[in-house]
Amino acid sequence: MRYVAWTLLVINLGYFGWGAVLRDVPDQARESPRPRLEQGVESLVLLTESDAGARQAQLNQVIRNPISNAAPPAPSLSCTALGPLPDLFSGEAMREQLAALDVGAQLRAIDETTGEIDFRVLIPPASSIEEAFRQLRELKSLGIESYIITQGEDALGISLGVFSTPEAAAQLRAERQRQGYEPEIAELPRVERQFWVFDQSGVAQGARLDSWEQIAASRDGLTVQTLPCPAPG
Repeated sequence: MRYVAWTLLVINLGYFGWGAVLRDVPDQARESPRPRLEQGVESLVLLTESDAGARQAQLNQVIRNPISNAAPPAPSLSCTALGPLPDLFSGEAMREQLAALDVGAQLRAIDETTGEIDFRVLIPPASSIEEAFRQLRELKSLGIESYIITQGEDALGISLGVFSTPEAAAQLRAERQRQGYEPEIAELPRVERQFWVFDQSGVAQGARLDSWEQIAASRDGLTVQTLPCPAPG
């Protein structure tokens, strides 16, 4: 019994001694090690994510800044242009194909009038953007489909619908008049949008032009033209 008692006493003393050692160790020393960035080293960003954001911004710029062929072009350098390409993604694929050949190119949208006219029913432009949004909220609360016009001479007006015949536009206008509004009908020239890729260098001859001709020949419906270089935008 004496040996058993001494054995238990030694075990207890060892247990309390080890607990005291653990209490003296700082908490962070018992945590699992975590990787830390050295001072002055920035976190990494995947190149694919960065490229996707830049590409999205570039394509948005193309859509928001079309070239209208209705206006006379301003004097400028002549550029080689390749097109027409049917949609934004075909145009971007062609720009990338040229970039792979070390040819700097700019993708632009070109709106061409078709000679046909649509008819827009709209509330005339508001005096401020705040007033335009106030009117829009009022129309939405009544379940009236509408949106704010953001471009052109009718900017800050509210579109209530676009129709292919004046009779349909007049019918909607009469309906909105019965609801207490005084909309107008405006003619809206119909446009067809195409995409062209422009040579950024302003060179429209020689070996570079030959390479553009070869690319055009490899795709049905593509042509190479010498056009005024588009203004930045």
